[in-house]
Amino acid sequence: MARIGDWVLEHACRSAATWLENRIDPIRLGINVSPQQFNRGAIVAQIERFRAERWLDPALLELEIPHDAMLVLIDAHREQLYRLRDMGVRFALDNLGSG
Repeated sequence: MARIGDWVLEHACRSAATWLENRIDPIRLGINVSPQQFNRGAIVAQIERFRAERWLDPALLELEIPHDAMLVLIDAHREQLYRLRDMGVRFALDNLGSG
């Protein structure tokens, strides 16, 4: 699941970068992510690479995290969440109230 999530994140960000070239006002890009993408710091490294390559401002990202995984992510990957927050990435709870 993490590999698919990484692919989706990269392709969505690359597409958004081309959209932004033709817009005056920036857009916020909401992307569903899997908790597995946080393993070994993969998602942070990926977004840092996007920023370093200057094709997407992380402040335009809103990562949608499944509500049932949020507490686990906070406990297990707190530092990564802080690093992403410090880059300007926002978070949203996905599937809140379902099930």
